[in-house]
Amino acid sequence: MSRTPMTDRERANVEHSLARYESLCADLRDTLLHGWPSPDLLEEKGTPLIDLWRFGSRGVIILEGEVASHPVLGAGWTRTSPLLALSVRAGVGRTQSRWYRLGTPLQQVADALGAQIVDGGPE
Repeated sequence: MSRTPMTDRERANVEHSLARYESLCADLRDTLLHGWPSPDLLEEKGTPLIDLWRFGSRGVIILEGEVASHPVLGAGWTRTSPLLALSVRAGVGRTQSRWYRLGTPLQQVADALGAQIVDGGPE
């Protein structure tokens, strides 16, 4: 079987993807062995907080919410990469790209206000 050599840019892209998936696998393996990481531990590591969160979809289940301390996006409303592991009880979720600390679910705020959630937030 013949192979086509990779360009430097292609090689860099594949190496970046490989590093992300290796990190994901290591995190999930660690969770299986030791349980969910605590939000405090994740905060010490600079893990973003997603507040007023809810489940969304882009063909896969994602989280949507107000994010603080995101290493790429900073702060603001965002939609995450695919959600792969979640524990509301532990207050954490792991997406394809990173851990998130879970703040208050949007539904809980809507219920307290007697509001109904429609696409885009509380009505």
